[in-house]
Amino acid sequence: RSIFNTTVVNDAEFEAYKTRGFITEKGHTFEKVFYKIAFIVFVIFFGYCLFLFYNYRRSYIIRQRGFTLSFIGGVITFLNVFFGF
Repeated sequence: RSIFNTTVVNDAEFEAYKTRGFITEKGHTFEKVFYKIAFIVFVIFFGYCLFLFYNYRRSYIIRQRGFTLSFIGGVITFLNVFFGF
């Protein structure tokens, strides 16, 4: 007995697995709703953080850390979450 499942499947089962989607199948309504809500929450949270960071760009701590580089990092993180989710 091992940690990993090392069973061998035939080619037909493997092809059926590759064409079957995780969220696109029937019966996954909880996952669909959960991911949609999580995506909306993340977009609102990151968007609001970037908005606040832009508004406070003239404060001392943000000028000291370098606004442009930090803001670009925030935008890249936002895009990573947006497209990777």
